[in-house]
Amino acid sequence: MSSARGTTPSPTSPSCSRLRLQDPKASLGWNRKAADAGCVDAWLDLSDAYLNGDGIETDISEGKKWIIKAAEGNYALAQANLADMLLYDRRVEHDPGEALRWALKAADQGNQRGQATAAFIYGFGSKLKPSFPEDHVLGYMWYLIAQRPNEVFPQQVPMAHLKAKMTQEELISAENKAQEWRRQHNASP
Repeated sequence: MSSARGTTPSPTSPSCSRLRLQDPKASLGWNRKAADAGCVDAWLDLSDAYLNGDGIETDISEGKKWIIKAAEGNYALAQANLADMLLYDRRVEHDPGEALRWALKAADQGNQRGQATAAFIYGFGSKLKPSFPEDHVLGYMWYLIAQRPNEVFPQQVPMAHLKAKMTQEELISAENKAQEWRRQHNASP
């Protein structure tokens, strides 16, 4: 098994998983080596370090660069994090269209937060940016997909408001689209 002083893991090795040492600076050095070797987890860890000043001075543009690299590496967690960053982080320019693009990439891989973010953007996009188009059917579809059995879903309250604005036909359409998505992705409700 690799250690902070050992060899750098390959991108596909089990040791390329997220490494957290007690010393943030040691973690940062290790993650830089792993990132240079192409480890997507390390790209996300570097993003977190730069965005949160963990072991290094906060650098929003460097943190955003690393999260984009991880998202472009098809890492669903990074895609969901980037979508949320583009929606909510006050330190970057908000871009609901770009946030939706990344949320959908994460959502399509089964990432629940990406699904919830897509639901929110489709359902309430004009509240984020007045000119942003809403699609209540797609918003409710993603909400249905994001729900997990026996879990309290954090977006239940806003989605109840969305559901109240929808016609019966729209609700049925959203349910049918959610069922079709689950069928195509072999996902259970």
